[in-house]
Amino acid sequence: MKIKKHYLDIKRLGILEFLRKLRVLSFIILNKLIILFIVLPSFIFFFLLSRFVIFRFGIIRSSRIGHFIANTEIYLAEKKMFAGSSKKYIDIISFDNVSVSNLYLSKHYKKEIKIYPNLLVQPFYNFINYFKKLKKFNISTLGSNGDRDLNGYLYKVNHSFKFNSKFEIDRINIGLKNLGLTEKSKFICLNVRDDAYLKKTYPRGDWNYHNYRNWDIKKFNKVSNSLTKRGYKVLRMGKIVKEKIDTSNPMIIDYANSSHRSDIMDIYLHTKSFFTATTGTGVDLGSYVSRVPMAWISVPVSGFYTFKNHFHITKHHKNKKTGKKLTLSEIFSYGDPTDERFLENVTLEELSDIEIDEFLLEVLDSLENKGIKSDEENLLNLKFWENYKRLIKINNYSHLHKNYDAIFSPNFLKKNPELLN
Repeated sequence: MKIKKHYLDIKRLGILEFLRKLRVLSFIILNKLIILFIVLPSFIFFFLLSRFVIFRFGIIRSSRIGHFIANTEIYLAEKKMFAGSSKKYIDIISFDNVSVSNLYLSKHYKKEIKIYPNLLVQPFYNFINYFKKLKKFNISTLGSNGDRDLNGYLYKVNHSFKFNSKFEIDRINIGLKNLGLTEKSKFICLNVRDDAYLKKTYPRGDWNYHNYRNWDIKKFNKVSNSLTKRGYKVLRMGKIVKEKIDTSNPMIIDYANSSHRSDIMDIYLHTKSFFTATTGTGVDLGSYVSRVPMAWISVPVSGFYTFKNHFHITKHHKNKKTGKKLTLSEIFSYGDPTDERFLENVTLEELSDIEIDEFLLEVLDSLENKGIKSDEENLLNLKFWENYKRLIKINNYSHLHKNYDAIFSPNFLKKNPELLN
């Protein structure tokens, strides 16, 4: 079946697809040869030394911007936390063999971490994952928690982005000037996901299963204008997006479609925003790792980032047959939005521009200490998270959660009380 699929792919896409598949096949064959002639003999050496030192092999997911940022920063934070440990580690790390999603990050992390060729590291990584018992001999792989800072290391050490070299400072100053900003400008990063980036960057992939995460940028026009009235510039972020943001407001900057967009500014701006509003795009994790407050409008609810200074609402989940809004328990019972059962029973409805406006202004009030919560609002938030924790445990999602310091919009809960049950 696979041979037939490859044949049909080549017939449909032509010589370039044939060359791509040939390259992949060559890499697979070379990988096996390296395992046979280099990896296996090398393990004698590692076994001998494993009594004195722990060897860890890791692959940084450089092809996906969110993992490139978060996984790597959490790894660096963990290293700082245990810098004085009596255990001796030797980490052998490479980028993945797909692509590099951000050139600035590539250069930056090569300064922070010794990066080896993927062609050499990947075979070791694959071999160890296949023979998991090797962990007994102090030989293992890195990357158990992915982009989740389950141990709270990011709040205990500084992130690695310093932006202090002359080259970086010059690039950033030029970028700020071109965008009409200064180092003291007050701005909010707005990240609204659509399917343009993945379709253009990985055109052969089937990304339709991500469609439930997409939003219409027009829904964010109202709130963008509201935020500018409070004195903040709004930067619509992104590298490749489907539509321009339709506005004549000079304080709303369509950075994603600007000729001044750059890889270094993608990261810098996310580390300096007053807060980041996002539907979950990946590059927004530049704010996450640098402890910038984040306002999430995301699905699925089981995947919320439940950390300090994170604020949440979600799409309306409705019964596909009756149109009735689902309770939080019912949402969890249908599983992930990519599951067939979920798709058969649940309709995901985007929030209105008014709901988005109310949420992000509520977040702004909270961060400016203007929105002092009443006892009723605090109780609503507490009740939501208690029920959420119960459902996380029942559905075995607890591996994603340890901290529950986030805020679920009390205003949204007042108008959607079914989410408390």
